[in-house]
Amino acid sequence: MARELRQAGLSKRVQELPFGRIVYLDNGKTQAKDTLLLLHGAGADKSSWLPWVKAFGHARRILVVDLPGHGESTQDLTLGFELPAQAERLMQFISALGLGRVCLIGNSMGAAIALRLAYSHPESVAALVLIGALGAPSRPSWLLEQMAKDGSNPMLDIQSVADYRRMMAVGMVKPLYIPGFMLRLLTEEKIRRAAVDRKVLADIEVSFDQRTLLAHISAPTLIIWGREDRVVHVDDAELLHRSIKGSRKVVLDGVGHVPMVERPAQVAKLCLEFLQEKMALTRPPHSSSETVPEVQAKTRC
Repeated sequence: MARELRQAGLSKRVQELPFGRIVYLDNGKTQAKDTLLLLHGAGADKSSWLPWVKAFGHARRILVVDLPGHGESTQDLTLGFELPAQAERLMQFISALGLGRVCLIGNSMGAAIALRLAYSHPESVAALVLIGALGAPSRPSWLLEQMAKDGSNPMLDIQSVADYRRMMAVGMVKPLYIPGFMLRLLTEEKIRRAAVDRKVLADIEVSFDQRTLLAHISAPTLIIWGREDRVVHVDDAELLHRSIKGSRKVVLDGVGHVPMVERPAQVAKLCLEFLQEKMALTRPPHSSSETVPEVQAKTRC
């Protein structure tokens, strides 16, 4: 992990807030014009963004958070992890760091929280990138159909390394190689945090459907989806696209639920091009746009 952080140019930091602590990664580019805030999905953590950060480059400030209930941030089970509550905690974090307007890039649950924040605090959101977003259901996904059929949830019911491998196979078309000893450690960690994972998912269910908010989203929005997403149906991307005025949609073939892990360079390039265009349009006329290095075409997948 230390090597990955060095390669991505990130340092770990901690912010204490009234509800508990937020642990996050920061590339320290405090003089950059734009700040990108990266939000992971349910049951994941900040490490899922490291390949994307390495591909994206360092021209902008990048912050990668462990959302409450995840990673090294507060695990307090007395907290509610509903989407509106998580969005307000994220707003506290943004305010505490004095970030002003930020570009939110979220995957799955993280994208749903980004949507909620863009709705409740539009003045704080300069742009949105929604990757495999929860909260705009149009058709049941493979995962939802599986849960309806026998009550099992392969993303949550993990008691062995085989279960962990199955979870990865549901989330990705081509799961990344992980050495056996690391798989055992990851499985142990999943088992250890099963109670908080179950509470997070139960609380998300309460506020899952955000379709009524979509027409009110004013931030420039890019929607990215994997065509083979088994967790959230790819048709949800079209519903988001139709509902968010002026949004742009990209569907990637041969990709599952976590495109920034499976295709970090391709997704980073899409985000970079979108932000270069949209941020140039939304900055004050006297602002100048910086030159950003090209994204490397090489991918780890």
